[in-house]
Amino acid sequence: RSTAEALLRLRVPRPAAPAWRPDVVWSQAVSVTREGDPPEAVQYRDVGSFVRLHRRTPRRALKERRERRDLLGADLRVFNSGVVRAAAEARYPRIRALPTAVVHNGLDLTVFEGVATTSRRPGPPRLLLPQTDHPHKRNALAADVLAAVRAAGPDLADTRLAVAGTGPYADLRSRAAELGIADAVDLLGYLPRPAMAAAYGAADAVLITSSGESFCNPIVEAHAAGRPIVLAPFAAAHELRGPLSSIAPRAAVVDLATA
Repeated sequence: RSTAEALLRLRVPRPAAPAWRPDVVWSQAVSVTREGDPPEAVQYRDVGSFVRLHRRTPRRALKERRERRDLLGADLRVFNSGVVRAAAEARYPRIRALPTAVVHNGLDLTVFEGVATTSRRPGPPRLLLPQTDHPHKRNALAADVLAAVRAAGPDLADTRLAVAGTGPYADLRSRAAELGIADAVDLLGYLPRPAMAAAYGAADAVLITSSGESFCNPIVEAHAAGRPIVLAPFAAAHELRGPLSSIAPRAAVVDLATA
């Protein structure tokens, strides 16, 4: 069952139906109970649940109360990376003595078949920024990196940046306008998986400027597409790095542009 359907089944009483107690509840941070029993298993996929990555809101404060109860009450704690497990254990030391598991994100990479190629497509060099429009993604930094790359030599002077994700990306657009390169940024908006694979295939390299990730799907996707990926030095980048990963020593413009 999907998470949404599983939650619906648990929350809507059905007197005529037999008692339904799940073996595993795949829930990011929602307390799921039935008749007072804690979930047998909970999964966490957001490192921001345990480190100060996101903006503080009343909703997040309530979420943290549920998280502590679920983490201590479940029979098994499942995390989608070692980074998230380490962050959870640092926040709630008691779970170090409790059963845990790391299960990396399962990605369907079927649409990436045939995208990988070693030949370069004609046209200007292209960077792909596959990040959502959240503050911790530091998208404005990508504009500075693009400007530095374009200034690195005549072969890179017309480099373009394609941005895949929903949101206004106001900080990125504003910074690109300040640098005089607004016309070199293409906002692609939301892309379904086949179009996302095509965006990787059209890029010469992938850029991630985020300050922290729990998993970072683009690392896996870039490798599936045969594209080098340049990353800021967050912990998940080191955990999931592959032969096409290039992790900058610092999240500084000069280091990311050089990489």
